[in-house]
This record gives sequence, structure tokens and C-alpha cells, in this order.
Amino acid sequence: VDDAVVIGAARSEVQARLVTASAAVAAGRPAPPLAEIQGLLDRLGDVAGVESWWITAEVANTFGVAAWRDLARRRVAALLPRSGRYRDALARAAERRLG
Repeated sequence: VDDAVVIGAARSEVQARLVTASAAVAAGRPAPPLAEIQGLLDRLGDVAGVESWWITAEVANTFGVAAWRDLARRRVAALLPRSGRYRDALARAAERRLG
């Protein structure tokens, strides 16, 4: 996180903060407030469009927040029409992660 902040890499910073928060939950440590995670997920859509759907899905699963799973579904739905020959693979990947 610190390195990403220093070099001004917003994409890496947001992703690193989400990984750090998810790791805290997995380890049984306190995580940032859900409002902070929501803010990071909002930023994620702006800085990491293509992978934002599956990162959002992983965070939703880790924190158990249904609204974030819905956000992940909306993000992948927005990608599907633009995914060309990868559409079927993307749809299968989304089904595996989001059910």
C-alpha cells in the first residue's frame, strides 16, 4: 500500500488495501469499517475496470455482503457485451465466482 501511494498508483493502492482488509478478516483480525471497504470498491470500478468484477466478488464473499455480490454481478454484466470472443469464458468465470 505504501509503495503504491508513494508512486501515485491508484489502481495498485486500492487493490492492495482490499487485499489487506480481506487478509485481516481471514486471519480473524479487525477489518476496516464496511463503509471504508465500500469506498474502496467504488474507487476500484474507476481504476481497475476489467478485474473489478472478480475482486468485488472476492471481497463480497470474504465480508459476506450481498450488496457487494450484486455490484460484482453488475460489473461483469457491463463487461459481457464488450468481451467479444471471450464472452463465454467470462460468463463461465462469473458463474463460478458468483453462482
